[in-house]
Amino acid sequence: MYWDKKRNDFIKDKKVDIPSGVRNEKKNILFREKLNKLGFTKEEIRLKYDNCPDKKINTFSQIVSKTEDVIIHKEKKDYVTQYKNEILWKGKKDEISFDSKIHTFEWGPGPFTHMLPIKGEKLDKWDALIYWYGTRIKRFYNVNFYIYLNSSRLDCLLEFKNELRINDEKTEYKDEKTEEIKAIPTNIDFRNQLFKDGIKNPYFYISNSEAEFELKFFMYLFSLIYHIEDSYEKEPEERYKKQKENLYNSLKYITFFTYTQEGDMKSSLNEYSKAYKLIKFFKKLKEYRMEKDNKSIFAYLSELITTLSLSKSNKEVNLNIKSFADNLLNFKNLRKNYLEASFDVLKNNKGRLGKELSIFENLYLKEIKKEDLEMDLHRKSKIIGEGIGNFEAQIEDKNLLFTLRNIKNHKQLISYFKNFKFEVLKNQEKAKFNIEFINSLADILDELDKCPENWEIVRDYIAIYAIDKYKSVSYAKEQNKGGK
Repeated sequence: MYWDKKRNDFIKDKKVDIPSGVRNEKKNILFREKLNKLGFTKEEIRLKYDNCPDKKINTFSQIVSKTEDVIIHKEKKDYVTQYKNEILWKGKKDEISFDSKIHTFEWGPGPFTHMLPIKGEKLDKWDALIYWYGTRIKRFYNVNFYIYLNSSRLDCLLEFKNELRINDEKTEYKDEKTEEIKAIPTNIDFRNQLFKDGIKNPYFYISNSEAEFELKFFMYLFSLIYHIEDSYEKEPEERYKKQKENLYNSLKYITFFTYTQEGDMKSSLNEYSKAYKLIKFFKKLKEYRMEKDNKSIFAYLSELITTLSLSKSNKEVNLNIKSFADNLLNFKNLRKNYLEASFDVLKNNKGRLGKELSIFENLYLKEIKKEDLEMDLHRKSKIIGEGIGNFEAQIEDKNLLFTLRNIKNHKQLISYFKNFKFEVLKNQEKAKFNIEFINSLADILDELDKCPENWEIVRDYIAIYAIDKYKSVSYAKEQNKGGK
């Protein structure tokens, strides 16, 4: 709440988000004015406060001090000017002390000082202004997670922020059942924006880690750029195509800072500078469509994220989505993430990773420039895994699936294939394998004979696709039984 001199009354305003923090920070970014200068007594101001409908936001003592001054409402530009005058330009030096007027983040693995060109107790004034402004105004948030843009190229930063049209207010939706207008704790319109890409999950905005929030934010950002023509409906096609190209190019110079705030404390800043590469990868996913239903692999990524988020039981701590998001953001191998989640969804009966996973993984392996050998092992192991998964579903058993998790070396994997052969002989009437499966198994055995160190790659991919096929076939069988 602020006192508005134009209206002579208290108003509620969220334009400048100033969470409670250290005294130094408050003193230097809030405007205060004496009551007698405003022409009011403390009793008159108290009466105005008591009649204000938003008085629950702040107590009277938070707004009016013991020395009888009151917090005054100002525009955003006034806060920046105040900050420059009080903190930055007060002295003649180009540097200022690095203290709580600038930095209110906990000291941790990646505080703001680690990102400065010159380490120490001093901070360049321009860096301080960009940092201060970015963490309070025109940033994105989702409950306790925050992300803001920065750049050494101010023209790129200005163009990007203008295009994003960041609104500090919470996003509102009309409830389809009750027709009530409901606000959700984010200023990112995931729902309407990602709906354009076939992502229809209304709860997709929910994130339980900074990494998950970042990944979803960049999906939103990609969608915004990809569908930029929606913002230029009455403009010539040439203009919005040029603007789209400019935004893609500007991404090369934009960095994104993420932090978490809980109460008065903020976690360490995390800097991300791979947005250009990530969004170019999303573009490849968007433009790869399934023949059957025309669904893009970008839309599939949202389904994979949801499955990973739900893969654990309610009693378990779920780190699957955090680890996956971390690895994807940094273009690290995702194979172990699929493996862990596969066994979790099998154990907890929480859906499946989906038939599109192999396409996503092929595109991703190309993106992170894995060798042709791993691509080939992936393809052949998938065929073997699907054969094993189908077999297990036909005989209604999971033993061969869970056994895969316990394989710890090359010899145990070879023994597994021998045991699999024995199981097939016991259930010949239900064992149906095509020539592609037989040839792939022969090729994999030859490869493991020559390069036994590749056993883990083979084991992982076989397990991932065996579990997914098992769940797919088992579900189809259940549906057929129900139909009868």
